[in-house]
Amino acid sequence: IVDIQRKYGDHLYSKADFDGAMSQYLLTVGKLEPSYVIRKFLDAQRIHNLTLYLQALHEKGLGNSEHTTLLLNCYTKLKDAGALDKFIRWDGLQFDPETAIQTLCAAGYVEHALHLARRHNRHLLVVAILVQDGHKHLEAVEYMAALPPADALTCVRAVGANVMPVEPAALTALLKTLCASSFPSSSSSAHAHAPATTHAAASGRKGEADRGAGGSGG
Repeated sequence: IVDIQRKYGDHLYSKADFDGAMSQYLLTVGKLEPSYVIRKFLDAQRIHNLTLYLQALHEKGLGNSEHTTLLLNCYTKLKDAGALDKFIRWDGLQFDPETAIQTLCAAGYVEHALHLARRHNRHLLVVAILVQDGHKHLEAVEYMAALPPADALTCVRAVGANVMPVEPAALTALLKTLCASSFPSSSSSAHAHAPATTHAAASGRKGEADRGAGGSGG
């Protein structure tokens, strides 16, 4: 059946019935090598038809990183912000988020890229986009401050040199907090052990007193 659908699609394609051909090729998703169809529509510059096919691949969990890049490039060339909105909020859609984020940034869709990075917890990409693309240095510091210390420190190492000249006070405060969480002060440590030491000393004194009383009684 797949071979029949492919041949009929090829026939319609040769007649320049691109919509009809695509309707046949869509029936072959998951059964026919995607590159066979993609090459045809790339060569013909039929971006709308190509977009439909790439969407179908992703819907069935068959899209790889190259397919994701190609689909997002189709959306950006069509200037279809609505389709991009749907893509980045599409629950259950399988794709490589880092590829998608980088493609969106390169095309100038920074807010879409940022949303995707936040959604997939790509912390380094979030702060990089905020600092380098969005020039939102304070927001980057606030984002890092909300992360677990180890993640925050990794992000500071990545973007700290760019953030410090712009938000020195905010970044310094964050660094102090991270240092405090990583290296508790000696006075705090001593205080934490003080009750146990006092209790031990008190127990020792009580034992001596009991022994003294016993000796007197004898």
